[in-house]
Amino acid sequence: MKTSYTIRIDSELIEKLKIKAKADNRSFNNYLETTLKNHNDINLDVRSNNSLYFEFGEETYYIDNSTGEHIFDHWKTKEQKNG
Repeated sequence: MKTSYTIRIDSELIEKLKIKAKADNRSFNNYLETTLKNHNDINLDVRSNNSLYFEFGEETYYIDNSTGEHIFDHWKTKEQKNG
């Protein structure tokens, strides 16, 4: 069963994903769903009912609506070094 869900995501990120989907000759929805399903390496850190961090590939994402501002941010995940 599929469920419709609305989230606010940075428009530049959406455009990058659309370009990748088109390059794979796939719909945006199909590309996004498949990408999420195939990445078992997503680390989810839920901070409250309104905010979370998650690591996806080499990026860390932050989503927060605790103040009603619909904050979305992302950055390169820092590599952890041993020693």
